[in-house]
Amino acid sequence: MTLFEELVNLLGNNVEIATIEGTEKLFQAFVEKYPVTRWGRIDWGVLKEKYETASIEGAAEIIDTKLKNSRLQKVNVLWNYSDAPSVQVELDQVINFIDDFITVGSDTWIVGLDFSFVIEFFHEGEITLGFLSL
Repeated sequence: MTLFEELVNLLGNNVEIATIEGTEKLFQAFVEKYPVTRWGRIDWGVLKEKYETASIEGAAEIIDTKLKNSRLQKVNVLWNYSDAPSVQVELDQVINFIDDFITVGSDTWIVGLDFSFVIEFFHEGEITLGFLSL
């Protein structure tokens, strides 16, 4: 069983798995909003509002301050350098199973459905939250 399959089993019926085509479209829309460098991380220099944080909980607290009821909202999860399709889950699920999410790919992005925010888990251990100016 792959790490992705293990994650899906943990999430049960509370996950929507995108098709490969849907994942590619989502990734294309994502990089149009959040440009990715050639070494595979968001180009944080183009975002005006960004925060380095020590945990997913810290990022969620900042999101809660800006967006009400954010933990119950759905997010898309994308992985860089992985064959796994994107998934759509509630932010709370990501918080509860973060270790399982970040093992699926070398870099993990949690993206608001409207692209208003992104949390990047970079493979060197950095966690960065960014907001688009909407």
